[in-house]
Amino acid sequence: MKIERKYMAHYLNATFAADDGTASYVRLGKDLEEYSPELSANVEKKTNILGNETVSIDSYQKQGEVSPYYAEKGDPLFEKLQSIIDNDLVLDDLKTDIVEVKLTDPDLTQQEQYVACLQILYPRWKELPDANAALRAAFTFINEGKEDEKQGFRPRLVDWEQDAALIAPAVDKVLGYSCRRCGYLHWWEFLGAFHGIGDGLFAQVVNIRNKRARGKMLDKSEQEFARENAAVIKIHAAESAEDKAEKERLLDLLGR
Repeated sequence: MKIERKYMAHYLNATFAADDGTASYVRLGKDLEEYSPELSANVEKKTNILGNETVSIDSYQKQGEVSPYYAEKGDPLFEKLQSIIDNDLVLDDLKTDIVEVKLTDPDLTQQEQYVACLQILYPRWKELPDANAALRAAFTFINEGKEDEKQGFRPRLVDWEQDAALIAPAVDKVLGYSCRRCGYLHWWEFLGAFHGIGDGLFAQVVNIRNKRARGKMLDKSEQEFARENAAVIKIHAAESAEDKAEKERLLDLLGR
């Protein structure tokens, strides 16, 4: 089964090693049609007195080119790159880290999802002294600083991927600017705007999902809206690996 390129994410830390402050990861790819990191192996060859040659590889040097890259006001990565030029930074001042995250869910196991969470939120996740404690802290951060509380059954009313085209403009209306085009937006600020979404298409879709999940009757206007927007309202099941493989096979047969 072929995996779409969008499921391989690369995050560059705009807070360099010499800087003070928390990590500020920026995902690469907004203006890129291609980004392929290259590995250069450090190879050592030896020939013994019998004429036998051995080859050993002790490390790799990884590099990648981000081109084109367009400067945007408010982008923490641009501000750091400009600082390098303005202050003639060299050597250790240029050290940072890049995280590669495989986002091929829903095929990820729960353990793999936990690892992906650590990779995204912690700049040096491999050095964490207590991964479990870090993961609990990550969940608290994702939950707006509140401890994870055991809750009873709640119907699933939102699908972040499926509803993205509805959520973004609704959030933009609350923020007063585009959440997709701004350089940086804190997760809690985004959630605050999300919770502040008022009347509109997204709210109407969620309201109908909620009523149906709780067995409540729709009024006449809601019934009409639901008939006209059935595909938008229904939360579609995640595509299985088998279904994806079959789709790819058919596309290949059709010559894409």
